[in-house]
Amino acid sequence: MQRISKYILLITAIVFAILILGVTQVQAEKFTATTDVNGVTANWEYEINTTNNYIYNLVCTNKTDLTGVVEVPAQLNGINVNNIGASAFAGATNITGIVVPDTVKSISEYAFNGCTSLTDVDLGSVEKLYHHAFHNCTSLKNITIPRTLNDVEAYNGNTFAYSSPFTGETSLKNVTLEEGLTNIAPCLLAFAEIEEIEIPNTVTHISYSAFQNCESLKEIKLPNSVKTLEEEVFRGCTSLESIDLGSVEKITYWDFRDCPNLKSIKIPKTLNTTEPYHVLAIHDDAMFAGTTDITEVELEDGLRVISPYLLANTNMEEIEVPNSVTSIQRAAFLNCTNLKKITILDNVKAFGQNVFGNHNEDLTIYCYKDSAAHKYAVNNNIKYVLIEKPAEPVQNEPKEDPKDNSTAGTNKDENKSTSTLNGTTSTTKDKAKTQTKTQTTTSGKKDGTTATGILPKTGLGFGIIVVIIAIGITGVYTYKKFNSLKDIK
Repeated sequence: MQRISKYILLITAIVFAILILGVTQVQAEKFTATTDVNGVTANWEYEINTTNNYIYNLVCTNKTDLTGVVEVPAQLNGINVNNIGASAFAGATNITGIVVPDTVKSISEYAFNGCTSLTDVDLGSVEKLYHHAFHNCTSLKNITIPRTLNDVEAYNGNTFAYSSPFTGETSLKNVTLEEGLTNIAPCLLAFAEIEEIEIPNTVTHISYSAFQNCESLKEIKLPNSVKTLEEEVFRGCTSLESIDLGSVEKITYWDFRDCPNLKSIKIPKTLNTTEPYHVLAIHDDAMFAGTTDITEVELEDGLRVISPYLLANTNMEEIEVPNSVTSIQRAAFLNCTNLKKITILDNVKAFGQNVFGNHNEDLTIYCYKDSAAHKYAVNNNIKYVLIEKPAEPVQNEPKEDPKDNSTAGTNKDENKSTSTLNGTTSTTKDKAKTQTKTQTTTSGKKDGTTATGILPKTGLGFGIIVVIIAIGITGVYTYKKFNSLKDIK
């Protein structure tokens, strides 16, 4: 028993030691160096990644002494500088410009926080920015985002809190996205005061919240190269009046939430996927939640699917579903309380759940009799109007011979259009002409057409007569010849 207690004590001690080692942080070795910056000796402190042999966490320890345009060193003691550290130049109020060398691949959080005189930044070939990197750089008006930038570490450590590298910046109005950029990184320009932005045709992906709360942004035109919008891309763009979605294929929840001045939108035929936020209540999943002024929506011909929640919460009064659409998915028109008329022809074969949830009591579906839309309206107690299918064009009608008593008759009939709600039916009459096709044969003329691959039977009787005569002549000749041969001895 005593031995067991010793083992338990030993094991406990080992586990405790492992835990202590696990939580103990080993302080990385720091190095120092000096360079001349505009006649001032800049003191640098940094760490070295010995595995890949580069400098990271570069910090200027006398940053407030620096003035004018500062060029960050590309190397110190023969080793490339890869990262500008957190708060590296924070509070350097006399710096007016920063030039980042191509060796630097990332700029950490708050690196230039409070550089209130900073007006120009050359980001070199940086690949990653951290949140608040240029926080409260109140004089920064222009910046070029290099094509190499593909990531922003936006999470700032607080629950559900994400921040832009330019958070707190109130003067950034002109942003150039360099040609060759493929991804607009998360929260990259959130809260910027830009009024317009040109997205190069090399961009294929826009990450979450990239333009969130750009309250001065009025217009967006996506190039056809952009295929995906992650969540909340344009959320809170309160001045946004128009957007061209180009050839986008996927949009995500809240992409246009709280854009009160967005009044019209065209859904491109390429759009085939929406991604709602399933965690929240159903009415918050919409792409346009809180965007109450959208009254005009156009669905481009060629669109195949109206995706889940696509037009939920919009304020349009009527819409026509193009013939190319075959499926309307769940909650596509949820909370469209002003929608009173929608035309759905027989091309739509499938309806998802709650397509018209919380609809206007006067919502009327215009559809063909016995179509999927007709059945959906009946099953869900929604008003509907049955419309007549247009007559198919008649081609290559045979001409009538005035001497022939056989003619194509025209029957006049009154076709009915029906509007139904809760079993009550009202009938309206609409005159239409129904043509009965009758094939006619022109008198005195024979049809010489023959089926492909079959020879015509014309002249059959004459051919038989010729064969019989030939056989008869041959028989007579043979008989005479035979008799003449009998006399030869």
